[in-house]
Amino acid sequence: MKTLLNDRDRSEVLDRLSRVIYKWAALWMPLQWPHGIKTRPEIDQQQGGTQPVEFASDVEKLRTLFDQFCGWKGEFAPHAMFGQLSRTERMWHAYLHMDHHLRQFGA
Repeated sequence: MKTLLNDRDRSEVLDRLSRVIYKWAALWMPLQWPHGIKTRPEIDQQQGGTQPVEFASDVEKLRTLFDQFCGWKGEFAPHAMFGQLSRTERMWHAYLHMDHHLRQFGA
């Protein structure tokens, strides 16, 4: 299975029932996401994911990818944990995910 914009292979994580439960909890419960949950090896920067290069260029690449994501007109690949998401769910997840990492680094 491909990652969000179909640029990299990744594995699925949960069975159908767990997907429904985790998806609902992650997207709609009014709680901050916990820290320390392991990411998939294929997107972990210390394993198969993108290695950091230099902060300024990494920030610029993030901005470019974020713009590409927000303007994406095609079908998104299913999420590894939550399966297929509607465009609204995908955008809300992106907001929560970005917020999670900005909080993680005190931004």
